[in-house]
Amino acid sequence: MENPKWVDPKRQLRILLLEDVENDAKLITQALEQSNFKFVAKRIETRQEFVEEVNSQPWDIILADYALPSFDADGALAVLSELGPGIPLIVVSGALGEEKAVECMKNGAYDYVPKSALQRLAPAVANAIARSETGRLSHRLTTALGSTTDLVAILEPDGKVDYINRGGRMLLGLHDDVDVGQINLLDFYPEPHRTEITREALPSCMRKGMWSGESKMTRTDGREVTVSQVIAAHKSVRAGIELVDFLSTIVRDVSGQKAIEQKIRNEERRFRELADLLPEAVFEIDAAGRIGFANQKALRTFGYDRKELGGGLNVDVLVAPKDRDDFLENFRQRIRKEKTSPSDFLARRKDGTTFPVRVYSSPILSESRTVGLREILIDMTSQLEAEERLREQAALIDIAPSAILLIDLEGRITFWSKGAETIYKWKVQDVVGKKVSWLFPEKMKAEIEAEMALVIAGGKWDGEVLRATKEGNEIIVESHWTLIRDNKGKPKSVLISNNNITEKALLQKQYLRSQRIESLGILSSGIAHDLNNVLSPIMLSVQFLKERMKDEKSLHILAKLQESTARGADMVKQIFSFTRGTAGEQVPISLREIVNEVGALLRQTTPGNIRITTSFPESLLNFRGDQGQIYQALMNLCENAVEAMPMGGELSITCSRGKVGKNLARMQVGAPAGEYILLEIGDTGIGIPANVLPKIFDPFFTTKETERKLGLGLSTAAIVVKNHGGFIDVQSKVGGGTTFSIYLPIVEEEPQAAGAKGQAQLPRGNGETILVVDDEMSVVEMTRNTLELYDYNPVTATDGARAVAMYNENREKIRAVILDLMMPVMDGRATLKALREINPALKAIIITGSTQAPEEKLMLDANAYLKKPYGTNVLLNVLSDVLKS
Repeated sequence: MENPKWVDPKRQLRILLLEDVENDAKLITQALEQSNFKFVAKRIETRQEFVEEVNSQPWDIILADYALPSFDADGALAVLSELGPGIPLIVVSGALGEEKAVECMKNGAYDYVPKSALQRLAPAVANAIARSETGRLSHRLTTALGSTTDLVAILEPDGKVDYINRGGRMLLGLHDDVDVGQINLLDFYPEPHRTEITREALPSCMRKGMWSGESKMTRTDGREVTVSQVIAAHKSVRAGIELVDFLSTIVRDVSGQKAIEQKIRNEERRFRELADLLPEAVFEIDAAGRIGFANQKALRTFGYDRKELGGGLNVDVLVAPKDRDDFLENFRQRIRKEKTSPSDFLARRKDGTTFPVRVYSSPILSESRTVGLREILIDMTSQLEAEERLREQAALIDIAPSAILLIDLEGRITFWSKGAETIYKWKVQDVVGKKVSWLFPEKMKAEIEAEMALVIAGGKWDGEVLRATKEGNEIIVESHWTLIRDNKGKPKSVLISNNNITEKALLQKQYLRSQRIESLGILSSGIAHDLNNVLSPIMLSVQFLKERMKDEKSLHILAKLQESTARGADMVKQIFSFTRGTAGEQVPISLREIVNEVGALLRQTTPGNIRITTSFPESLLNFRGDQGQIYQALMNLCENAVEAMPMGGELSITCSRGKVGKNLARMQVGAPAGEYILLEIGDTGIGIPANVLPKIFDPFFTTKETERKLGLGLSTAAIVVKNHGGFIDVQSKVGGGTTFSIYLPIVEEEPQAAGAKGQAQLPRGNGETILVVDDEMSVVEMTRNTLELYDYNPVTATDGARAVAMYNENREKIRAVILDLMMPVMDGRATLKALREINPALKAIIITGSTQAPEEKLMLDANAYLKKPYGTNVLLNVLSDVLKS
């Protein structure tokens, strides 16, 4: 079959198929392939996919089924009217009916082709593309001609107007009701311009095919305008004779441009006259560095005549050889608009003598492009001499908080400011005349000498360095060194300005450490989510296997597995609670189990030269708290004690009843006197100095290497104890060990025994169909096995889109949906919303492996909310309650 009419045989069409039936899509593409179309096609089914593809791809045509499960052709036409006007759409559907087909055409469809008559599809596609391209081209041409302010006209060879655009009407002053077919463009040329057009322009255009030039035209209101015009002759050959069929012309009003050009010439002349009156040297320089203008002051200053400086001499001849490279780079930066501040250079006169100048410049613009610079050169000789005298009056800078000192080229101090006295504690009479390196320890002298060499070589040096005060305290300073030259350009001395930034540097380090901790919290949140998804199928598997395995040994193993899995889930919760700082669940607990676990772990991990002992009474009162947080606080204190005994020793953990008297209570804000649980962690280590003891609970405070410790262990322990209503008291002696005493409030409740719940008979189903949706296959499989074991009929989906489609097909059977909150592409929130649009009364249980608070249920219109990992008893009880509600 030949290529379809109106379609370029080399062109590859991009076709978007809105079709939910894959076999129908294949029939459509086969029909186009049989018609020799070259194309690529993409099939989609949903509104979301349709919006994304229209926004991201340049489609040539859209073939849409009239009705899809969640979308239809009318919806697609509505989207196109907003996002993709101009893309043709053909409805390809089953028996649609004349009325609906007409409605689609009214809504913007290009055609309708029944699926039973796909032989009509290829001509319909070719026709739609041709209509679309013709309409698009016509619209663009009309829009372009209508938007231009130039006169665009089609003329008969004698000048009679066939067409004129809106810009032409405005240029000539024609009202909208004037019939342009009754006017001749030649009538708008005043003499002698009309004669020039008829006798020279038109004959030249007839011979050569085109003429361009400037002329005058008179508007209908009598105003004369200057125009730039192009006339083209459009010819054809008939009976062997070349004839002019019509003329086209473009006319632009340049009256304003001519006036501007004249104004620029006047301003240029005025600028040059004013520049000659200025007391400073003024230049105009093009982008290549050639001098185009120099005022009288410049001629006198540099010793050149106007012909020399205004005749294209390069500006770099006015700069001393040693500064030329820097000057030229500076000049290029100003042309590129990268530098605007004034610059200092050594200028050179025609006779070879030099003098210091400061250059101020402004760009010369042409159509927003820098084509050169206007520069003013100020002789800085007198000013530099004055600045040198001011530098010698150094008492004025004593008000500055910075340490400012002046040293000679041998490093001897010649000036020492009040700020220097404040920072370094040295008096001016102690340091003047001495080398600056004499003030600091031996390890800093080589560094100071290197800085001196750098400033002499480069003119300046900046950096952060370590310095010491008179008392020997090390500080961090921000140091700026500047080389001072005399009026002959020779180095004379070095000016140094130092700022004490010790506190700023420490704060910055603390900030970076806190950022690392925040990153750890984000990482742990993601790990907690993934681990919960891993633990969920394990917990469901245990109960499943209990129903299958009845021998005592298997049940014992499964009980241990269930206990370990529950412990793992609790550990995940503890990790997130610690890193995110969230409060865990506080329940009545006993310290006995925590102390035993900490002691056992320490015995396995600490060096053999450290002895671990634990003790507590048989009857130990309970307290209310988060077991994971107390465990972490106790571990932090014990690790600190172990590190305080590098040569070995004894670490003791003791639980007892303790009384807090009035004196101790007054020292602890909010702690009433009375009876407490007392937990003591004692070591025989090096002890804590008295000047350090008040700081040990401060965040980030540490006496250890910062690469090894962040200084958060003790502060974290203090916060945990405070959040549990208690406090920590510390007793320490250098060389005599340290004892941390933790006081916790007593409660009368008994700790909850492990395995005390979940033993009741589990509810069973009655064949109800339950839709399970989760992107984790292991969770889906174990949930399905569990529900089948307990007499439910589960159906599953691994993403939201499939879940919506499956529910749409089985809406009469499905009683409830168990839906994961966090899934890719279409998450649980969006899936539930889509399901509720189908059936507002659908019962739903939301599950999630994230650590979000249960208040998420309030944001979701769900009947229940489960956090992974959960056991079979929790799942079945919640499902039973939801089905009965």
